Amino acid sequence: MIKIGAPYIEQDGELTYLKSAIENEGEKKNITLFYAVEKKYEQYLCHETADAFVLPMLLRAIVSGQDIEVDALLSEKLYHNLTNSVMYILWLSKIKAGGRVAIKNNKDTKAPQIRCKGISNQNFNGEAVGTGCSLGVDGYSVIKKYIFENEMFPSYKPTHLACFNVGAFGSYNTDETRQSFYDELKNLNNFAQKFDIPIVSIDTNVHEFYPERRFNWSVTFLNIGCVLSMQKLWRRYLFASGYSVKNFEFDFNDCCKSDSFLCPHLSTESVEVLSADMNLTRSDKVRNIMNDVVCKENLNVCLKVQRINNGVMARNVSNYINCGRCEKCLRTMLQLDIYGVLDDYNDIFDMTSWKKLKPIFLSKILAYRKENIMYKDILDTMSPDYHIPIFSRLFSIIYKPCIEIYYRVTCSRLWRYMLIIKKKGLG
Repeated sequence: MIKIGAPYIEQDGELTYLKSAIENEGEKKNITLFYAVEKKYEQYLCHETADAFVLPMLLRAIVSGQDIEVDALLSEKLYHNLTNSVMYILWLSKIKAGGRVAIKNNKDTKAPQIRCKGISNQNFNGEAVGTGCSLGVDGYSVIKKYIFENEMFPSYKPTHLACFNVGAFGSYNTDETRQSFYDELKNLNNFAQKFDIPIVSIDTNVHEFYPERRFNWSVTFLNIGCVLSMQKLWRRYLFASGYSVKNFEFDFNDCCKSDSFLCPHLSTESVEVLSADMNLTRSDKVRNIMNDVVCKENLNVCLKVQRINNGVMARNVSNYINCGRCEKCLRTMLQLDIYGVLDDYNDIFDMTSWKKLKPIFLSKILAYRKENIMYKDILDTMSPDYHIPIFSRLFSIIYKPCIEIYYRVTCSRLWRYMLIIKKKGLG
């Protein structure tokens, strides 16, 4: 059983916290989950319902086969959707993915159940419209469309930008991750001030429940959990889609593929959550924003901070906004190169390794074009005149076997080192 305690508000220094005690019996982990905001936003924290605490626990309940018991009210709309569709779909998606679903006994093969103290249909009458401010391709596309160019839908124009510490700055609840979050927040505030739009930031320790590091696995639930922690502020929230709706799929390992379904089903009487730009592919978004002056100065797709704080990347990286070496940098740079505008981004991408890495990355996308939606999208935008080196075409044929051998050798070495350490310890 996963038990969620009644939410309460607590002040500490310059921050105000919305908290709930979470008892995860099956996985033997008890944590007080919190959402922290600046004092000027404390009036918008929602302690009347436990909506914000249920969402982060959904995937934990599925993978551990535990029911959820909430010692508080849940919004009627959210509770209805969770119990009648979302939990069932997550459970089926887990089975489809071939993963092990914990079963409480041989006869019980139902999806985990959610029970709560009662339901609430209260509308907190928030007035703000929000969207994320990561300044990546997805987020910036929404900002450009709904803030800079929005004339037809004024009630959808964001009044506030948001930044949540739920994994983009590191997958663990560490001091390094938190410091990176606040450092980035300073940059985002400078960006937002140019357009006279306030930024709402939420810090949280929800990382504690997701040690698997799979950001795409949980990102939708964690972000919307932050949104629902401040239901008294929002009336509408535009959640930038990660994939086009034409790639819709209930994929347990990547919840972003089903955002068009999840977002409205994770809404409440107070907050309407929408999957924004779900009609666009990633290449469509790049094409729409690539000539924007503000984009050329601020686009931030890089994974370097996340990777550094996860302990998988050296700290001696360049001072550019984008490192030019990680997966998302290379993917975006290649798309910009295909469109012929990569040189316009010299000031924010480190290009020193581009010529060396480009042929290898082309081999990778050719090798994995059937498995990776983003890679297929990139290849579909290439004109017949775009030059792919012979090396890339040939190396793509053996790319997968080479990667498999590399990981096998690496794992074998690690295993031998562990045995040596163990023997020395025993000696």
